[in-house]
Amino acid sequence: MQRYILRYFFDPGSGIRLWSANDTASEKFDYPVQLHDLWLPENLLRKAIYVMAWYDTSLDCKRQFLLLLAQLGETPVWLFRKCKDDCSD
Repeated sequence: MQRYILRYFFDPGSGIRLWSANDTASEKFDYPVQLHDLWLPENLLRKAIYVMAWYDTSLDCKRQFLLLLAQLGETPVWLFRKCKDDCSD
């Protein structure tokens, strides 16, 4: 049985949170691992995208808000309120 080892850490603005940590994982997913390439349930995938966007909004919320909208195709109300309150024009 193949064992995929992934590392998790924040790389602000990259949209990536998982990184391959062994050759087996690198061969399957490349070094940065896209969440969409994993076998995750839809709800978990959406929550992971929200968490990434939430973290990234602390650095550049307008850019990250637009990226999140592009990925999800919807407007997350809580993130919109955060950007409205935290971002200046």
